[in-house]
Amino acid sequence: MVGEGYFPSDEILEFGDFERVEVNMNRSKVNGENKSFVELRFYNGQNPALQYNQENIALRCAELYAKEYSKIKSYQEIQIVFIQSDPVNPDNFAMNEYNFEVKDLLNNEKPTP
Repeated sequence: MVGEGYFPSDEILEFGDFERVEVNMNRSKVNGENKSFVELRFYNGQNPALQYNQENIALRCAELYAKEYSKIKSYQEIQIVFIQSDPVNPDNFAMNEYNFEVKDLLNNEKPTP
């Protein structure tokens, strides 16, 4: 069982007005060191704020997901990836990635508005 809140809530999807989202979980051991992260890939967000305030939207999405996912403490990092495809040629796309430490998100008592 993946845990409650594995798939992002409607609130997160509506926040960026995203067409869809993909969730990927990864745990690995590199040079004897454990590394684990959750990757959320958001596609074709329609919120105009994504053009000028993307980092804050990524932080808010990460905060909401950390709050909602019951097994988030099993991971070290949340990666938020925004993918915007060209409506004329879907082979062309822009991708921006933001990384957040889970411990920082869980310790933040005042989430981003």
